[in-house]
Amino acid sequence: MNILIAEKIEEAVQQHEAELTAFLRARVANKVVAEDLLQEVWYQLSRQVEKEQPKHLRAWLFQVARNRVIDHYRKKAPDWLEDYLFEEEDQTNQQWLTDHFTPEEYYWQEQFWEAFYEAVDALPQKQRWVFLQNELEGITLRELAEQSNEKLKTIISRKGYAVRRLRDLLEDWYEDINGI
Repeated sequence: MNILIAEKIEEAVQQHEAELTAFLRARVANKVVAEDLLQEVWYQLSRQVEKEQPKHLRAWLFQVARNRVIDHYRKKAPDWLEDYLFEEEDQTNQQWLTDHFTPEEYYWQEQFWEAFYEAVDALPQKQRWVFLQNELEGITLRELAEQSNEKLKTIISRKGYAVRRLRDLLEDWYEDINGI
């Protein structure tokens, strides 16, 4: 790996490590697993930057992180109790878990998020990009139109199609789990 690529990766780590860590920790209860997933994100970035640097690096990093979380849950063996426990140093998360959710509710919450991210992955690329940038990154539709050099109405339409498709996919998931 040449020095320029290493510098780009180091810069990305400095800019995005904290928020990616928080993102992963919110989706994976085990801190060690979250750290492993973060390392996979950095590894994938190093392989990508050798080819071509992603146009929207932050969005690309979060998409890779989401995919790593989904992959983690897909290949995960049956849940173990220790996966639901947080380290003692993280009292805030531990209290949040025990105050708000029963183990069954926590399980169904994880199932929902897995289904949600699978549904997002099923969206066409342009719809997925608009949805994720707007909903998860907080970028306005007008800003997205400017970034992509497309008409605002096109961006609004893509967001609308994405939302409708997600509703349909998640409605199917809801019916499946409830036997409707």
